[in-house]
Amino acid sequence: MLRVKPRAAKALGLSAGLARALVPRSVTVALALPIAQGLEAPLAITAAAVLLQGILGANFGPGLMTKFGIKDTIARGLAAAGTAGGLGTASLTSKEPEALPFCALSYALVGIFSTVIMSVPAVRNIVIGIVG
Repeated sequence: MLRVKPRAAKALGLSAGLARALVPRSVTVALALPIAQGLEAPLAITAAAVLLQGILGANFGPGLMTKFGIKDTIARGLAAAGTAGGLGTASLTSKEPEALPFCALSYALVGIFSTVIMSVPAVRNIVIGIVG
């Protein structure tokens, strides 16, 4: 088994449980909770982290993308859903409906990839080793 020193959580001053709870924050709550359970993380904190990530992404995501010059509809749609989930999608597509297909694609792929990759014991152990 690969041994990784838990540095990320310590560098930020987070407890191991909190760090593990934050790992699946970019997927929907329905997928984040089983991932968190596999990481032995507090489920309530994971659910709150998913909601907070969505709220922050919905409020600041479109403006930040504009500020940094990201104008491509595909890139904006993929980024909004991939980082802020459903709330990010709703926020972006309310003003840019043409981004919806790319949001849907990103939302599905991030959820599928996260769930599949975190179900692999070796990957899960590496993530636990990294975050604490």
